[in-house]
Formats: sequence, C-alpha cells, structure tokens
Amino acid sequence: MRGFRLRVVSVALTIVLLSAATAPGAAVVGSQPDTANQYPSVGSIQYRFEGMWFPGCSGTLIAADLVVTAAHCVAGSALDTIAVGDVRVNFNPQLSVPADPSDPFAYAVAEVIVHPALSPTGAVAGSKMLLAEPWDDVALLRLADDIVGIMPSPLGGTGYLAGLDLRTERFTAVGYGIEGFATGSAASPVGSIIQDFYRSHAEVRALGHDAFPDRYLKISVANCFGDSGGALFHDGYLVAITIWTNSARCEGPGLDYRLDTTIALELLADNL
Repeated sequence: MRGFRLRVVSVALTIVLLSAATAPGAAVVGSQPDTANQYPSVGSIQYRFEGMWFPGCSGTLIAADLVVTAAHCVAGSALDTIAVGDVRVNFNPQLSVPADPSDPFAYAVAEVIVHPALSPTGAVAGSKMLLAEPWDDVALLRLADDIVGIMPSPLGGTGYLAGLDLRTERFTAVGYGIEGFATGSAASPVGSIIQDFYRSHAEVRALGHDAFPDRYLKISVANCFGDSGGALFHDGYLVAITIWTNSARCEGPGLDYRLDTTIALELLADNL
C-alpha cells in the first residue's frame, strides 16, 4: 500500500490503536507534548462506544462554536453507525483513555457539516488515484454551545499559501495522534504503538506536490493515525488540516488538505 487515510476504521481497530501503547511518546511524529498549552484551539475528536469515550481524530476551533476537521473522521462508511450525539471535541491538552465522561474540556457536537459536493464513502487507502476529484477531505463540527476561554485560530484565507515560497517556509503540525510504532505497523495485528495522549506539535517543512493534486500540501514526516483533522499552522494562521500518511509505520511524508481550496472556502464561508 502506498498511502493510508488517517481514519477511524472501526470500533474494534480504534480501541486497539488507542490502547496498545507500550512506551512514552508524543502525538505528532518527532514532536513535543504541548505541556504549556500553546495550542489550546486544537482538540481531540472523541467517539462514544458502549458508554465510554475514546479519541480518534483531531480538529481545530475556528469560531466559538465551530471546529474544522477531516471529513473522513465524521462521514463515510466507517462512521455510519455513530450518531452525532456520540461525537464530542475535547480540548484537554492531555487525555485520559477511556476519557472522563464529564471532562470540563469536552464539548458536545450538535451538527456535522460536510460540503454537499463531497463523496466521503470514496475515501479509502492504497492509491494516489483515489485522491482524485471529487474527494475534498474537510468537514465542520457545530458545537452545542459556544466555547468561552479558548481563542479560535485565525484562518490563512484565500491565496495565503500561494503567497509563500513553500520551499523555504516552516509550518507547525499539531494533533493528538500516535507517535509511531515500536514494532509492526497499522497493517500488523500485533503492532506496538507509542502514545502518550498529549496534544503535541512539531515543526515541519513543505515538500514537492508529487503526483497529488494541488489542494494537498505534502509535508515532511509528522502525520500519524489520530492526527487526522489536526492543524497545520503558519505564523499562527491555520492553513491546512492533516489527512494522510504515506507509511503504515508513520515514517514517510504526509499530506495536509489546504484550507484555501474552493471547496474549503465555500464550506467555511457558508458556516462562519
């Protein structure tokens, strides 16, 4: 396989991925845990299974009641059986697993918003051809209540990335995903995962586009499972979200979905 969509594949796999940690580590590959709470707007997308909450993806607050994340985290066949009431966003910089059901950093999701032109059921791993239109991996979560005390992240907006020399710029990736694999990989039934459940961050650089469409920004090693929907910042502006790793061990470059695409801008403009 050449690519792995960073998604919640099933209830069973999610719980295995989140419970198999064997050593301390940070959530973004090669990163530092956000112990100083530098990125409070980045939260963990959590799912309720059999009365318990488990983290699965990441997302970023962009308005008092609105979180942007990856569409494959909240739509498509893998999540057909999960109700909106079983999804929440937790902004605690360090998670407990299973999560405290009354965690004060956790906020209920009232609505999942996906662009009507998208086809989330088409998002599967394994081939660059599957990243062709109409797949644009972005969605919004409308929270049940406004968040007080967390400043939403500003968006880069139209043309932001086009105005940068991507060969020289540095970005910051932020998410709650796993650090990597001590043994095995995402394709291994006995892989050992390194995870500490911290929100974590790392400096990354942009790479060439390769064969992927321009709506994706190819970055150096950082993305891993659970980082999906997480933030890519430039000078404090949210410019893209994590969606893909090219390695089952999270040892290859990844793809982030640009928030200055037509689809993303339309979705944001209609809901902000």
